[in-house]
Amino acid sequence: MQRLIAPLSVFMCMSVAVCTSAAGAQSIHVGGLESAAPLQPGVLDAGNGGLDIGLWHGTSAELATYLIEKSPVETRSAISRDLLEAALLSSGVPPVADSGDGLPAYQRARLSALMKMGYVRAVQQLARDWQGVARDLSLMSDIYLVSGDFDSACRISDSLAEGRGESDWVALRGFCHVVRDEWPAADLAVDILKSRDDFNDQTYFSLMHYLSGTPGTPNLKALTGSPRHIALMNAAGLDWPDKAARPAIVAARLALDPAADPGERLSALWQAGPALSDSQIRTVLSSLAPEPETTESKGAAPGISQSIRDRSHDPEAVLQADVPGSMGRLFAILASGNPADHPDAIYEILSRAEANTAFERFAGMLSHDIAALPVHRQMQLDLPLFARAALERRDSGFFRQVVLALDGHNVPQQARIALAAAALGNGFPAGGLAADIDTRLAGDENSR
Repeated sequence: MQRLIAPLSVFMCMSVAVCTSAAGAQSIHVGGLESAAPLQPGVLDAGNGGLDIGLWHGTSAELATYLIEKSPVETRSAISRDLLEAALLSSGVPPVADSGDGLPAYQRARLSALMKMGYVRAVQQLARDWQGVARDLSLMSDIYLVSGDFDSACRISDSLAEGRGESDWVALRGFCHVVRDEWPAADLAVDILKSRDDFNDQTYFSLMHYLSGTPGTPNLKALTGSPRHIALMNAAGLDWPDKAARPAIVAARLALDPAADPGERLSALWQAGPALSDSQIRTVLSSLAPEPETTESKGAAPGISQSIRDRSHDPEAVLQADVPGSMGRLFAILASGNPADHPDAIYEILSRAEANTAFERFAGMLSHDIAALPVHRQMQLDLPLFARAALERRDSGFFRQVVLALDGHNVPQQARIALAAAALGNGFPAGGLAADIDTRLAGDENSR
């Protein structure tokens, strides 16, 4: 039973508000790590939001695989998503395999979950860093298909010696024939698959017919976010029929498409999340900005502070919400405009990101810009919003300044801010308030 505690504590954190203490408790249950224990590289570590390296230590690979495969990787809950990201992206000691297939299956489950969450660049890095992944040809072909690297996926199919006749490989080979304009061979692959009982992917058949030039609209009722379907939709140049269910990597491609409708690009940008790098997000925002002469012809002021202050009274203002051009204009001002307007621009961008469930990603992208703002200005604009951004970048200094500024003015809010800062780790040396919080927390623990 003891070996279940560490991984289950991560998923238990999804339903309670004590994740930090639960993560800290892992070291008690797991025990010391042997010096010879291997360390599997990750994107995160304990210093930048990762979990303890002993998270999976002593757990069977089969159990870890089961937990990952059952985890809600497509959740829209920010808390659950943050926990899953930490668990899947952290460096650590891998679980113990009971058989030769145990560790490869665990690695496949972990990388597949990250792909579904949009962490394609992280998956590419981990696939290079982890031993044995390059030999998992099925997993590598999936990574290439999701990444849009069809040439590499097809090279795997071409060089395959064992299992070439398996239906999944025949399906990939048929797709490769399509992207290479080898139509007779593609038709043959489809005919072979239709004759088999172990392959019933009607979406594959429909999209293959569409790609071959068959008239009509493809049947996408059973469309999923599988690598095969993502690649087919990408090759066909089709958008997801249910935009809310659009995979992050698909949204990223649309956001980066300069020929796409600006409104569609902005909508996709909110969805893309980790599938886009910071520089790519900045590129998209810059491209959404209207030309200077267009902005001037509309009578826009050179600054934005007054426009933002008046937005509730002027719904037709150039900075009204959900207008792609206004998002581009906000970012342009942040990038090269009057520094006095930067706080308002950042506030507006974060507010819109929050309204579109993309706060964490944009707060991370703007972390250096936010940290450069005077704390008193952040408090004036929206303390809860900027406190949340500070939590994302683990900025305990921000909270220390806020607590001192609130001293005696808003005691309940001061206490909440101090507690949040203490939760970041290393305590909160700001005098009696923090000590009182520590005392009360210790008292609560002893009373259980």
